[in-house]
Amino acid sequence: MSSLDLKNSSIVNSNLDLYLSEEPLIVMNANAEIIHYNDSFKYSSLFDILTNENEKSVSELKENLKLFSFSSFNTSLLNFVCLSKELNKSKEYIVNITRIQLKNEDLFLLRFLDPIKLLERENRIASITTALEFLKIPILITSSDGNIIYLSEEFEKDFEITIESYHSKFFCFALEKFLSKEELLTLENAFYNGQKWNKTIEILSSTGNKLYKEIKFLPAARIVNGEKLSFVIVYDITNHIEQKIEAETSARKIKMILDSVSDPIFLVKAKTNYLSLEIANKCFYETFKYDTNYSLKNIEKIVNKDLFNILSNTIEQIKETTNLSSIFDYNYNDQFFKGRIFKFNLTGVNQIYLVTLQNITSEIEYQNKIKLAFKKETELNRLKSLFIENISHEIRTPFHAISGYSEIIDESLKNEDYGTLKEITSLMKEVLGRITHLFENIIELSQLESKELILEYENINPNKVIKSVYDNLVRRAIDKGIQLLLDLGNFEKQIRIDKQKLWKIIYSLVENSIKYTHYGNVVVRTYFQDGKIFIAITDTGEGMNQEQINELLQPFNQEEDTFTRRYQGMGLGLTIAYRLTKIMGGEFDIVSQKSVGTKVILSFVSINY
Repeated sequence: MSSLDLKNSSIVNSNLDLYLSEEPLIVMNANAEIIHYNDSFKYSSLFDILTNENEKSVSELKENLKLFSFSSFNTSLLNFVCLSKELNKSKEYIVNITRIQLKNEDLFLLRFLDPIKLLERENRIASITTALEFLKIPILITSSDGNIIYLSEEFEKDFEITIESYHSKFFCFALEKFLSKEELLTLENAFYNGQKWNKTIEILSSTGNKLYKEIKFLPAARIVNGEKLSFVIVYDITNHIEQKIEAETSARKIKMILDSVSDPIFLVKAKTNYLSLEIANKCFYETFKYDTNYSLKNIEKIVNKDLFNILSNTIEQIKETTNLSSIFDYNYNDQFFKGRIFKFNLTGVNQIYLVTLQNITSEIEYQNKIKLAFKKETELNRLKSLFIENISHEIRTPFHAISGYSEIIDESLKNEDYGTLKEITSLMKEVLGRITHLFENIIELSQLESKELILEYENINPNKVIKSVYDNLVRRAIDKGIQLLLDLGNFEKQIRIDKQKLWKIIYSLVENSIKYTHYGNVVVRTYFQDGKIFIAITDTGEGMNQEQINELLQPFNQEEDTFTRRYQGMGLGLTIAYRLTKIMGGEFDIVSQKSVGTKVILSFVSINY
């Protein structure tokens, strides 16, 4: 006899678990001779008994074995009683005999089962079964070959099957109503590969309610009696799924509400090393041109640097304080936002913050328009007051002169002083002409303001117009003791312009230069350069402050105020000249320096360049 060497035996393939079990095990031949045994047998009291040929119990065992060898059954059970020398009392065993065909020889595998241990095992299994039924756990247990050996009542109820109908059937059949063919194949492969598997399914309860079940397959585990049991456990996750669906529905509703807001709104979570974007509305993604399909959550990588710095600094400030909110200003892409951060008092490390960015661009623009309108209104009121003062002065002065002249005329008529009468008449004509010129300027400015001015364009060489202005004003310059010089360029180029309006522009500018020049000269020059015809009026007069030139181009403005100025006029000539030039497509530039002089440069594009 020898200890059973099963490593190289063909018996290993089907009985390795038996060999490794704690139960005594022997292999006998057809002559009832022990040819192999395991360690449990070797170290049990059975060893001495069954190796003693004189033992009565051994003879009975051999007789039963001979009888079994002639039967047509492959397995048999019999009771075996022996005397335990250590305890000096008899011990009963249940012997499980299995016939094994090996190389055309009948061998018999005998397993000696302790009835007390069997009872304990059965009681333990019964307790486990009772516990499973008490806990109402839907569970399916399979044998080593995957056949069903146990179904709990809850499993039968959920899947509407019975243990009587499916016992000893392959376990996948019990699930074929609830799984697709592909899923059943995957589950079967998991069984044969010893892998875990799980699947969530929907079923209807007896009341018609939808239930969600998670089916988990746990592969075989070795147990003492050599049987490998696999488990299919079903968990009711209806509440979890319903909560998840409710949460997702709530999230969708919140998203819809947020998307209906026309300002960017988003939630950030303050994690250990960064701020995580949790949820944002449509306006947020549109404003920051961020694709909703991106999985990026780090807010630093989504918004620009300025906003991120504001967020991180503000959150850091209110994190440890009792303040629940903070306000900040933010500019982005020429848009103005009033930002607010709200802190939620949640437990845990990761604090949640709601950020809103109210677009106040239109409000800012409206405020700026109000300020601009107020400024314009103030300026308009100033101009109105100045106009009234100027018109009052300009009309009152000549009429006072006319009134004085009329008294002189009466006196001259009484004294028959016709020489004085002739001189006074000439002066009156000059006064009336100035009044007429004043009203003409007011009417023309009104037409320019209302854009009702009618222009009659024609192609001309400006030199002829400038020569005409020179002829009209040269006498006035001589009478004042200054020179009016003319330097006309030798070119045949033309400009398209209203001839009468150009004459008025040049006349007004040259007249102004003569008025404010007390010594030296006034030079009118024309020249052609880079496709443009330039007209320059330069004087050696009093000059102006460069920063006041833009103001002087506004109507009714003069460098001196109404009551202290030394020159007559309403300050309309320069304004009209400037606006007429711009309307007819020209450029108008002034360069001036106090006590040095002034240079006005007009330029028009030549039509035959």
